Amino acid sequence: MPQFGAFTHCLVALCCGFYFEFIAVSAGGETQDSSDEFTTRFWQKEGGLPDNSIQTIFQSRDGYLWIGTAHGLARFDGVKFTSWDRLNTPVFDQNDVRCITEDAAGGLWIGVKEGVFKRNGGRFTRIIDPESQLEKSISMLCPRKAGGVWIGAREGVFYAVDGVFRRAGNLQLSDTGNVRALSEDLSGTLWLGTSSGVWRYDPSDGSLQHAAPDIADLSMPVLDIKAAVDGSLWVLVYPSPNSPGWIYRLQNKQWERISEALPFDPRSLFLCPARTGDLWCSSHGGSMERLRGGRFSRFALGSGPMKHYPQCAYEDREGNLWIGTERAGLHRWQPHRVASYTTEDGLAHDKAWAVCEARDGGVWIGTEGGLSCYRDGRFTNYTTREGLPHNLVRALAEDAKGRMWIGTGTGLACLEGGNLRRHQFQGDWFKSKIRTVICDRLNALWVGSAKGLHRAKLLSAKDREETADPVHAFDPETVVTYGETDGLPHADISTLLEDHSGAVWIGTSGGLCRMDGGRITNFTNLTGSVRGNVGCLYEDADGALWIAAERLLQRHQHGQFTTYTTREGLFDDVINSILEDHLGRLWFGGDRGIHRIEKAQLNSVASGLAKSVQPVSYTEANGLPVHETNGQKSQPSAWKMRDGKLWFPTTKGVLVIDPQHLPDNTNPPPVVIEQVRANGQIVLGDDQSLDVHPLQLRPDAQTGLPKLQLPPGSAQVLEI
Repeated sequence: MPQFGAFTHCLVALCCGFYFEFIAVSAGGETQDSSDEFTTRFWQKEGGLPDNSIQTIFQSRDGYLWIGTAHGLARFDGVKFTSWDRLNTPVFDQNDVRCITEDAAGGLWIGVKEGVFKRNGGRFTRIIDPESQLEKSISMLCPRKAGGVWIGAREGVFYAVDGVFRRAGNLQLSDTGNVRALSEDLSGTLWLGTSSGVWRYDPSDGSLQHAAPDIADLSMPVLDIKAAVDGSLWVLVYPSPNSPGWIYRLQNKQWERISEALPFDPRSLFLCPARTGDLWCSSHGGSMERLRGGRFSRFALGSGPMKHYPQCAYEDREGNLWIGTERAGLHRWQPHRVASYTTEDGLAHDKAWAVCEARDGGVWIGTEGGLSCYRDGRFTNYTTREGLPHNLVRALAEDAKGRMWIGTGTGLACLEGGNLRRHQFQGDWFKSKIRTVICDRLNALWVGSAKGLHRAKLLSAKDREETADPVHAFDPETVVTYGETDGLPHADISTLLEDHSGAVWIGTSGGLCRMDGGRITNFTNLTGSVRGNVGCLYEDADGALWIAAERLLQRHQHGQFTTYTTREGLFDDVINSILEDHLGRLWFGGDRGIHRIEKAQLNSVASGLAKSVQPVSYTEANGLPVHETNGQKSQPSAWKMRDGKLWFPTTKGVLVIDPQHLPDNTNPPPVVIEQVRANGQIVLGDDQSLDVHPLQLRPDAQTGLPKLQLPPGSAQVLEI
């Protein structure tokens, strides 16, 4: 199906993408901005729609989205609209499209104000009612399990098969009252919403029964009925324009009223079940109402004085909600499926740099505007007012005693027992930018700054009593500083990593080195080793070291370096964070989104068994709230929590991805041939002036499907 988030065009229409879930909690009955939970976009007449009044929406099995407007029919392929009206399609002699559906054989049915059209093989046919009973009364269409469609009209219920109208058995208007809604369930039973309540019609024997004569509400006027994918039935009861309505659900042969009185908008009343079990419905004041877990949440469709009144809604196969409005065109709400935390949630600053999880479960986040701690759904913030040397926080590390070390733009601080203290010692390095802090297994604190690498012994409570220094958490007399004269490639330190053997790897602006037992090994000048700025280091579960250097990724294992760039299939040469999930996949953050690659693919390239990898990308085009992660010259640049979730600092807060519930779109993208040209002449397609000769389309002897057959010599140049 066309993917309406990100698309790719080739000779045939092929589009693919992902969608994401945003985790949010809203109070029932309160109106919230739809952008909190959805990536929103809308189209109007200027963008290709025939009209801004959208009356019906439907997705056909080939993935196209069909939109019925007051002035014509439109088809959306994810990129552009193709429109039909009585000006460009003579047989399509009416523009007021009221309803659209698809029958079991793939025929598209279009109900207009005064009739029905069917589209097959790219051509429209007017379905003629010989008794002229449906000339001015079409209101609804519903696919019929036995073939064709059900047709709801002022005169009653009909069905059409093979271009012939028939009345539905002995179903009479005198029995039911005015029919306002139709829906066929999984068993083939037809449910009718009428002015006298809910009725059940069995096509096999023509029997008609009131669905719930003992429930007074279900004998009131019904405005909509929808069958859900789980076999249940939703019913919207609306007594009169000046009164509230109710929603009932039929499940396991039991009726249940699942809502209190709701203030529906009389401009248009409809239900839209979602595959997740949610239910959408129209609400008053230009809003949509969502029922989830027994609670209603209201979402504003438009902001400001201009109200965008919804007239219809449809959930596509990717989980996007499409909403047609009275005058404001077509809206798409694409769910975020990544948790996002910003200043609106309480984060100190939207530009986040570092993140780590403490032993007590708190998540600490270093930002451009201070330090934040996320615990029990709430943020606690620390700035210079609370004692930070500077509000720019790029480095975080927790030591064995549970103390949180904080590297800022002008010095080091430590949070212990709720008390925040600065650490001022000899040397100007304590006043420089601190980019990385780690606490090793030997109880030493390593601090990487713009002016060298520094190591100090952490003090225990007993040590502090003996030195009579209850304030400082490490002994200033034990501070050792390393620079270029000691073997570092550069004094500007970007990242640090203690590996499984206890060696400390040091990434600098000038390359990579390793310190083991006080000995520094510089890898800058070795063949195949890392040169330039080293921004991120990560050791995976197999002991391989992954190095994000200047415009390349490298793996170091068993003394060998392997280089990966876009030539080997990387999404981008710029990487600022690396994580491994519980399934052996590596996740990379960068300037162009978050991407994951199977580690087995990377290893195959290293061993020469493959030439490239195939990354899976998550970007703004797929619904990510922001595409740029922040990890350059900060640490930890991303974090895997104990629950397996992955946290990434970004230029707009922090993102959380749950690898156990990946936001991948698993719908296989279909291939649709939209047009065929032979020698420059259109022989198949949606050209409105096209009249394909019937001899050119013949059924295949084996499949029965139509195939294009051209005379010899007529297709020396064939374009698809």
